[in-house]
Amino acid sequence: MTRTVRTFGEVVDAHQVEVMRYLRRLTSNGAEAEDLFQETFLRALPAFGRLRTGSSHRVWLYRIATNVFLNERRSCSGSYSAVPTLRLPARWEGVRPELAPTCIRRSAD
Repeated sequence: MTRTVRTFGEVVDAHQVEVMRYLRRLTSNGAEAEDLFQETFLRALPAFGRLRTGSSHRVWLYRIATNVFLNERRSCSGSYSAVPTLRLPARWEGVRPELAPTCIRRSAD
C-alpha cells in the first residue's frame, strides 16, 4: 500500500534536487538559483495545506519555481531602463540584459 499523505518535509526531500537543477538551468547562475530555490520553498510552505489531495507535488513545485523565476526576471527588466548608462561586465558584452545571469540594480546612493 502506497502512502499518499506526505509532510512538507517529505515533499522537500523528494523534490529539492530536481527543483534546484531546474532553477540552475533557468538562471545559468548557481548563486541566483539558490536564492530562487529558497524563495520557491518559502512560498510553497504556507500554501502546502491548501494543496488538493491527489495533486502532484512535483508539478506544483515546478509551477512555483517557474513563477518565482519569471517574477524575478520581470522585476529585473524594469531596472535596466532606469539605468541607461549601465555597462555589463566584459564577459556579458553583447548579451541582452534580460539574459544576464543576475540583475544589476541601481545602488541606493
